[in-house]
Amino acid sequence: MAAKQDTMMAVGIDISPQVNTAWSIVRYAAAVVNFTHTYQLTEVRTNGVLAETYQYDALGRRVSIIAGNVTNNFVYSGPHIVAEYSNNVLARSYAYGPVIDDVLSLTTYGAATNTYYAA
Repeated sequence: MAAKQDTMMAVGIDISPQVNTAWSIVRYAAAVVNFTHTYQLTEVRTNGVLAETYQYDALGRRVSIIAGNVTNNFVYSGPHIVAEYSNNVLARSYAYGPVIDDVLSLTTYGAATNTYYAA
């Protein structure tokens, strides 16, 4: 069953390449975002064009983001994302400590594999 999309909200997104704290000219793109009745973001449209869609599992965890022809899928172990796949190719993996949101390392995969450790 598809989630009911019952809320629409127009927002401005700052797409300025830089912001001067004293004074700046800020450029905005018109964006429309859609939510489910449980406030899960389902899509973003910029200037009327679909930019991204989001999908969730039965536990309310975001399992995919689709932007154009790129689909990013998230694999969970309990509350933690342990892997991200981009178009069915492993892109990132995470290692966690014993408490929630305690990321110990992030490994990125691609032309080179790099692992980053939390300090």
